[in-house]
Amino acid sequence: MTKIKAKLALLLEQLNHGLVDREATMKSALLSILAGENILLIGPPGTAKSLVARRISKIFNENNLADTTTYFEYLLTKFSTPEEIFGPLSISELKADRFKRNTDGYLPSVKIAFLDEVYKASSSILNALLTIMNERIYHNGTEAVKVPLRALIAASNELPTGQEELSALYDRFLIRSFVDYISANKLLHFFDLIEEVEIQDPLTQEDLNWLNDTIKNITISAEIRKAILEIWEKHKDTFKEDRREVLSDRRFTKVIKLLRVSAATNDRSEVDLSDLLLLKDCLWNHPDNAEKIRKIVLEALKLHSFLGEKKNNPKSIDREETKKTLPPSNINIIKGYKGCGTESDPLLIQTLMNC
Repeated sequence: MTKIKAKLALLLEQLNHGLVDREATMKSALLSILAGENILLIGPPGTAKSLVARRISKIFNENNLADTTTYFEYLLTKFSTPEEIFGPLSISELKADRFKRNTDGYLPSVKIAFLDEVYKASSSILNALLTIMNERIYHNGTEAVKVPLRALIAASNELPTGQEELSALYDRFLIRSFVDYISANKLLHFFDLIEEVEIQDPLTQEDLNWLNDTIKNITISAEIRKAILEIWEKHKDTFKEDRREVLSDRRFTKVIKLLRVSAATNDRSEVDLSDLLLLKDCLWNHPDNAEKIRKIVLEALKLHSFLGEKKNNPKSIDREETKKTLPPSNINIIKGYKGCGTESDPLLIQTLMNC
């Protein structure tokens, strides 16, 4: 295990300490930060969405203390003003007939930001967020300022439906993660006192520089590329009459980077089928279609994992004949995966080929 993988494993252990059934959400949030992407947490009130964001903000903080250069948090309402998010107007600049905000301690100055009920914000706030989320640039008056933001974590109790004006903002959240109430059989864990988490070995700029350099050399084989393109085409065919489900070129570019980050942080020099599982949280827009996307991704993984076992067969593989010889649909094992690999619990990072 490399230093970075061991470090991330320890970080996840510390971040999840005292939380109940939030491992998948925390892993997604950490991955989004490593990839420099934004994540949307969707779920009812009281499901620890804000707690996940506060904890994840500590991964850059060596002292485990509140740090206005690291984290900004705000609960948005329809009455929230740009001053509350981006900072107050500078009086001295106004006296000089210049429009400029003092952004220190506000969203444009931090590494990680959390906006709760993001879709309740006014259009003036949402429009300013667009360039921050995508280009990492904030237009402060006439000046375009580069912001240090690694990830915007947003939360919402519900998703906007029938509001096409919000589609640009929604598309900028690469990862969408459902956060629901925990099951009744896990309520017993709440009787244990939850201690404040302390990060023993936070991420450094050196770690991020290593990651940025490493992902440049992560390869994507012809077989994996074929699987990704098949998932993309299957998505378009499935939702060709659903205007809500559109995959932008921007999303494709960001997905490829996310897959490379996943491979790099798991000690691999190339993307494999296990990384493609991430697509189940990246390709749906309307929550009603999340399960359909999951099935599209899992079917592609089953098919290509099965084809991978046939690579050494000297006979050419006919796709239709291959489909006929696939395992019956009632068998949940995804061939090629280490561990259980069932459809109900498929999130296994490593495959047998990489052991």
